Amino acid sequence: MTEDGGKRKGLSSMLVVTCQECAHEENTYTSKKVSGGAMDINRRIVLAMRLIGKGLQPLEQFCGVLNMPGSMEVKTYTGHVTALRKAAKEEAEKSMTKAVNDIRHLYEVNPNGIVDIGVSGDGTWRKRGFSSFHGVATAISIVSGKVVDIEIKSSYCRACALWEKKKGTPEYRQWEEKHGPKCHKNYSGSSGAMEVSAIADIFQRSVATRAARYTEYLGDGDSKAVKLVNEQQPYGPDLVVKKLECINHVSKRMYARLDSVKQQYEGKKLADKKGMDGKGRLTVAIMKELQGYYGRAIRQNQDSIQDMKKAIWASYYHRISTDDHPQHQYCPDGPDGWCKYNNDPTSYEHHDVIPAAIAPLIKPCYEELTADTLLSKCTHGGTSNANEGFNSILWRIAPKSEFSGTPTLELSSYLAVLSFNDGATGVLRTLEGAGVRVVGRHTVLAVKKKDTRRINIMEYRQRASFRRRRYILKKARKRIQHKEATKEGLTYGAGQF
Repeated sequence: MTEDGGKRKGLSSMLVVTCQECAHEENTYTSKKVSGGAMDINRRIVLAMRLIGKGLQPLEQFCGVLNMPGSMEVKTYTGHVTALRKAAKEEAEKSMTKAVNDIRHLYEVNPNGIVDIGVSGDGTWRKRGFSSFHGVATAISIVSGKVVDIEIKSSYCRACALWEKKKGTPEYRQWEEKHGPKCHKNYSGSSGAMEVSAIADIFQRSVATRAARYTEYLGDGDSKAVKLVNEQQPYGPDLVVKKLECINHVSKRMYARLDSVKQQYEGKKLADKKGMDGKGRLTVAIMKELQGYYGRAIRQNQDSIQDMKKAIWASYYHRISTDDHPQHQYCPDGPDGWCKYNNDPTSYEHHDVIPAAIAPLIKPCYEELTADTLLSKCTHGGTSNANEGFNSILWRIAPKSEFSGTPTLELSSYLAVLSFNDGATGVLRTLEGAGVRVVGRHTVLAVKKKDTRRINIMEYRQRASFRRRRYILKKARKRIQHKEATKEGLTYGAGQF
């Protein structure tokens, strides 16, 4: 038995069996063929490398270390990516349609079969900052937490960039006619506006593709997506999409507003002849603490805007109260309340008080962040954590540290949808759709093991004991870091040394 090296196809080798008596030969490949004549093992290895965020060159290094013949031409590799992308897109569309159909019974369906649902939306970019050629936006059901639609935007096409110098020539016009349907560029504009454009496209096609209208939009407040959607009126002039706020991102606004005040008075003397920063002043630790109080007040009082306001102002007046001038009128009463002053006013001593010179400077922050228009968008108690979780899965499959073209990003996005909605078993459907008829027992066992591990981890993290321990450790870590930073003083800063 020998190998015919000239007929090797990627990781698949041609084995030749020769009879020593009569010299009769029989040959066979070490892997079966799938649709299009590609080898099963090659399609599998391309998908496997993509799932761990790697491409052709890492594949060659992997095979080289294992002393395996793993050479694959770029054109062949691209062909596998194309086949897998097509299969993953079809399966992802089925998964997203099913995600909408699974929650239809929870809503009132219109006579024409259209259902009105709420979604959370967010955009993410291929490159950090606002200089990325690629962006991805997702819409996730507020009820089920599953992706119901996705849009990939690209402002770059490699072929167009190569032909740019010949633009305007007859040769270019002839090429452009053939290239048009295959062009990877589907967006023109700044990178920052990709999210807005992508979300608008998702709303525009929701009735046609999902038989649904997205009447509520939960966002993180960093784009004008809802404003553009309502201007375009995808559901007619009589339906205005309601804007909801992510309570996690709203709570971050408190830190941002306080930090803005701190920067405004940086280097200036306040009424008590002291600066804004320093021990006992408006430190990072204090701002983080006030942010935590603000977020907790929103989460614990979702049923009432007035209770939210009262709890938020309680955190403000509690922290500026002194022994001479206690202000605990908004704090909860009774032995079960968190305010120790209201539990026992005679023995309570005020510590870590926000100085009187700083209190009136930060009060406008509270006035702004307790407006009814803002708090009314937080009564739902929802967050965009699901979108952040999806983004995490996507960029594990297509790491931001490595550049990849639009086809690879599209494949990664559809695989992320399947993984997010259906778990690792969605990969099996992608293989089958890409022509791999027999998935194999070990592949099935591997994905089931991964899904089981994922469920077990999530159940463990939902336990009250785990959450409590995480909170204690996080608080202790912040306390230690603040203590060390105070002791060390300024050790790092642009242009400070």
